[in-house]
Amino acid sequence: MVKIHKSQGFTLVELMIVIVIIAVMVAMSVNLASLVNKNRLTAQINTLIGSINLARSEAIKRAAPITMCRSNDDSDGCAIGERWDYGWLVFSDSDGDGSFEIADGDEILRAFAPLSGGDETVRNTLITTNGASNMIYMANGRLSNNIGRTFTLTDDDVPHPKTLVVGPSGRPRMGDNDKQ
Repeated sequence: MVKIHKSQGFTLVELMIVIVIIAVMVAMSVNLASLVNKNRLTAQINTLIGSINLARSEAIKRAAPITMCRSNDDSDGCAIGERWDYGWLVFSDSDGDGSFEIADGDEILRAFAPLSGGDETVRNTLITTNGASNMIYMANGRLSNNIGRTFTLTDDDVPHPKTLVVGPSGRPRMGDNDKQ
């Protein structure tokens, strides 16, 4: 009569298979987190592009100046400075001076919320590299003074920042460093 031994443990092969499966899952989770951060950055740059296109198209449609400016804390006026990650405004600028004044008949077309960093701390920083706190679109869709702007969006978890260049024509395009 043959005795049947019941196994009471794992074989080396079973243990190695489990270790390989765990290693693959860990590697995928690291890549997934990087992908999520990169996609969040892309979504935020797309929001900025959308607001630039809104300002430009409204200026052409209304045949009047439209300003896009860095928002103050209350989202009811413009703030000075080059950090735009706290939000921004697009408004009709009746006198074309680049500042929001209800007394002049200015009207907020859209207020954009601050950028989110994916958790309770905002890690993203949106800045203009040439220090501008507003962009004024004229009735022909071009920027006032024919001076372009460059926005750089960075994230602590994404190795390469995204750059958005707005030329004097007022049209946005991705910067050259985004071809990586």
